[in-house]
Amino acid sequence: MTLLATWRGRLSPVPAQQLNFPFSAAERIAVLSDSFQLPKGAKSFLPDDHAGIIVFQPQALVGPADVLLTFKDLSPEFAVVVLSNIEDGGLSPRVRNLLWERFGVPVFEWLQTPAGLVIARECEAHDGLHVDSEVASLALHNRELMLTLHMRGKMGSCKPTGLTGELVTAHCECELETMRVRDLRSLAMRASAAAA
Repeated sequence: MTLLATWRGRLSPVPAQQLNFPFSAAERIAVLSDSFQLPKGAKSFLPDDHAGIIVFQPQALVGPADVLLTFKDLSPEFAVVVLSNIEDGGLSPRVRNLLWERFGVPVFEWLQTPAGLVIARECEAHDGLHVDSEVASLALHNRELMLTLHMRGKMGSCKPTGLTGELVTAHCECELETMRVRDLRSLAMRASAAAA
């Protein structure tokens, strides 16, 4: 499946969220997703529009890791925000390092549902992903993370994610007091690592 086909196949049935970029100084943000309401200075691109993105000269990038890694001629000044999918188990340390080596700017992870809804965001302290309590809640049950979405003021059903991780309620250096999730891994990966 091509990047363009993947892009078109993931149209979001949920209302678009406001893009809350970690650095307000970034004036040109290239967003490789259709899941957001964009602020002034941000522009949405198709993942295969390399020429358009290079002409735009973004100061920051937002998109899935596999798409971001296809860009070799960009030099963002502020940050790269990786849109990771909860079905894929989040951003691996290996891919985070590849992004750092490629762009040389801070890497932030935003965890999304398959429909493109951001449920947790990494802050500048890089000590887990802050769960957006207006959108979702996470809980551990038998070591598996359970996800409950809060849509239009209603609580959805609690569903297993196939992931394990640590839920942290301790104070964060960024001053946010919301619950964080860290050390996300698929249950299957953790089980095979423990067996080895």
